[in-house]
Amino acid sequence: MEDKSKEIKRKKVEWLITQPIEIQMELISHHMEICRLMINSIIEQEVCDYTGEKYSHNKPHDNRYSRWGFGIAIPLG
Repeated sequence: MEDKSKEIKRKKVEWLITQPIEIQMELISHHMEICRLMINSIIEQEVCDYTGEKYSHNKPHDNRYSRWGFGIAIPLG
């Protein structure tokens, strides 16, 4: 007996493939935007973990990391 979850996923993929190309492209576009938002959120949290919140004077890691432009400066050595 086949696993029900695999059957459901196959039906969803088959449904997508049968849709017009415009709908397929729109779904891909939304998926990419969601991925971009999630990646930006993860990176921003990592930066905050190293440098503290924007404009905050409470700096973690003995003030070793700073925000510069859109990223962080990591000391060498």
